[in-house]
Amino acid sequence: MEHINKNTLLIVVDNHKPSLAISNALLERVRNKVIIDHHRRGEEFIEAPVLTYLEPAASSTVELVVELCDYQNVELNINELDATIMYAGMLVDTNNFKQRVGVRTFQSAAYLKELQANMTLAYEFLEDSYEETLQRLSITQTAYRYNPYILIACAHENEEYTRTMLAKASNSLLEVSTIKATFTIGRISKTMVAISARSTRDINVQIIMENMGGGGHFSMAAAQFENRSIEDVRLLLEEKIKEYLDDRGEV
Repeated sequence: MEHINKNTLLIVVDNHKPSLAISNALLERVRNKVIIDHHRRGEEFIEAPVLTYLEPAASSTVELVVELCDYQNVELNINELDATIMYAGMLVDTNNFKQRVGVRTFQSAAYLKELQANMTLAYEFLEDSYEETLQRLSITQTAYRYNPYILIACAHENEEYTRTMLAKASNSLLEVSTIKATFTIGRISKTMVAISARSTRDINVQIIMENMGGGGHFSMAAAQFENRSIEDVRLLLEEKIKEYLDDRGEV
């Protein structure tokens, strides 16, 4: 905060909602802001950015950042660790290049490889510990079929998990054959319950989560609820899934 002046530029990546900013104090104090995001634009939006690069068709924000590198008129010093972390970011948002990938995605990955991104280290960044693996398994084993191609898992009401753990559980369940969408519900704090939603290209979980006050991407979305029980959220989720399927004439 002490280094901010009238020429300071704040770059917001992977998000465009003030309520989700890492630091609202910075967001309010810095006048010049740039937004780089791959999520569909919502009603809430950071006010008066000097540049907005919003591209929902992109696989990840990393893909957009890499593309912007070609337009810089100064030399960029991206070292091996920088490139490796960016590559890991692409792995996360594409579920190891299984979802939402296009020609631009692999071109960006190739560019990072040219910058000496360490593929092995990138995968190591994303590995779970033994304890985390047990946590993920304890969640996924609660999964039940909402219908033949949708799974819903509910963590124990008295256990708290990170949003990342809920997301990993949903990703794991999506690997089950014939499954098109997965939803994992869990408590992330004493007062907050969250849903992590994942899908293939057949179901738009973003719409389902937006109808529950959340948001995200076509195949990767989330929502959170204050002072609600996991069972309350589960029943609401089933209701919104039914509405989504009914609107499309699906069972």
